[in-house]
Amino acid sequence: PGAFADADMLVAGGTGLSVSEAAAQAALWAVWASPMLLSADMSQVPGWAKELLQNGELLAVQGDWAASRGDGRGAESFARCLPPCPRAADGGVQRWHRRLSGGRHALALLNSAT
Repeated sequence: PGAFADADMLVAGGTGLSVSEAAAQAALWAVWASPMLLSADMSQVPGWAKELLQNGELLAVQGDWAASRGDGRGAESFARCLPPCPRAADGGVQRWHRRLSGGRHALALLNSAT
């Protein structure tokens, strides 16, 4: 409350990110409640990127009116209801948790080792 996270511009649809990297970036922006700003010529954005950026569930998490910023706190206990997540050799699995309105939660799992 009182401020919003600003993780900067999304690169999805531009050059330099794979489909998996773009999906991870968009998911983190949504969990962080960061504005989803895209600087790209939409006529040049590939179909997979348009589909990703217009995903209703992703946009619902990002625009949830509770406006809380997600973080790693509480994610470990909340994730206990999920199947065990594979661990990378360097332990690179990150869990990001965000409380949403109506008592709902969003959880993003990111394997930063692959």
